[in-house]
Parts: sequence; C-alpha cells; structure tokens
Amino acid sequence: MRATFLVGGAGWNRLDDRFGGRLATFLLVVGLHVLLVAIFILLSPVRKALPEAPRIFELLPPSLQPAPEPAPKPAARKPVKKAAKAPAAPVAPKPVTEPPPKLFDKLLLDGFDLAKLPKGRPDAEVAATEGSEGDSSSAYGPGEGPGGVRLYNAEWQREPTQAELAFYIPRGAPQGSWALIACRTVPRFQVEDCVQLGESPPGSGLARAMVNAAWQFRVKPPRINAKPQVGEWVKIRFSFSEKGDDSGR
Repeated sequence: MRATFLVGGAGWNRLDDRFGGRLATFLLVVGLHVLLVAIFILLSPVRKALPEAPRIFELLPPSLQPAPEPAPKPAARKPVKKAAKAPAAPVAPKPVTEPPPKLFDKLLLDGFDLAKLPKGRPDAEVAATEGSEGDSSSAYGPGEGPGGVRLYNAEWQREPTQAELAFYIPRGAPQGSWALIACRTVPRFQVEDCVQLGESPPGSGLARAMVNAAWQFRVKPPRINAKPQVGEWVKIRFSFSEKGDDSGR
C-alpha cells in the first residue's frame, strides 16, 4: 500500500513542474507586450493644441453701409396688337344670264301647207312622160353650187309630210322666213350630201333643220335633153309665213 502512494506523489510533482514552466513563459510574454506598448506611447510626440486665431468683425455705421441694390423690375410686357382682320372681299353678284331671245314663238309648221308644194306624179306617169318633158331649169349659173357645180331647181317626186318635218324644224317663225339648201341626187329619188346655202332670219337654224331632214326627201333628178341626170345637184327652198302661204321649191 505504501508503494502505491509513493508512486502517485511523484506523478503530481512532475505535473506541477511542467505547468509551472509554461505559466512562467506565458507571463513573461505578456509582460514584454505590455512593456512595448508603454514604450511606444511614451516615445510618440506630443502635439500641442494651437490657440485659435481671433476673429475680426468690421462694423460700419448705418450711413456707410452700401445701399442694397434694388431688385430689377420685371420688364413691362408690351401689349400685343392683334392683326386687324382684312375685310372680306366683296362677293361679286352673279350676273343674271338672260335667256337668248326666241327667234320663233310659234310652231313653224302651223302655217305650212303641203298642198301648195309642187306635187310629183306617180312613177308610171313619170315613165310615160319622161321622154316628152323638157329640160329642168337651172337655179343658178355655173359655179354657184358646192365645188362650183351647177344647181337645178328641185321637183318633188313625193313631198315630205308634216310629221316628217315636225321633228327637225324649230318652233315658230316670223313672217317671210325661209331656208335654202343644195343636195346631190342619187337613185330612188333620194338626195345626199346636202349643204346649207342660206336662211332668214340668219342664225334661225332653219337651213340646218332642212339638211337634217333631207334623208326623207324624194326629189326627181334634173333632166338634160329629156333624160334624168342622177348625180346632179338641185336646190330646195322652203318659205314659211304665218298666213299659210308657205311653199317649197
């Protein structure tokens, strides 16, 4: 039992020696650090606080103080003059167009009497008497027709009816009005290439109306030496009045 206690006491002594050496080393290191810190603090230069410079204020009497600059006044706005409106251009009144004067105020055919026109004869009578009839009388001398052709007085083979002319002829005609046209005869008593030669009153349109209606006319060709001359030119004249003495030649 004693041997056991002796061994245990030696172990504790060894532990105390080991920890005692380490503790001494730790304390030595700490002391060195504290010493170094104290040295650095003592050796650092001491900065003395500089006294503040006195502040100087200059006080001027009220009479010497500069007058405050007046605030600039806002520039007065000039009144903007509105541009005067240009007066509206006067509107010119529209000219009143008067209707053209009427040349005729009555139906042109009111006094047109077909019974007074030269009447033609039936084809059989024409064939029977063709050789016995004389020459057609010329209306004008040479050069009076279109292109200088000679014109002969026309003779109706069949006079136009009032219904055939009414569509073309204007309404109404003053007393003594007339129209004159020239046409070239073709077979079957027809006429072609009609032209205006004259009319009264001028500009009445009577001659133009007759030219337009000429396709319905049936006219005998003129005769020379008792022989019909198809292709010769004839003149056709229509006279109108209000007394019923109208005639066509």
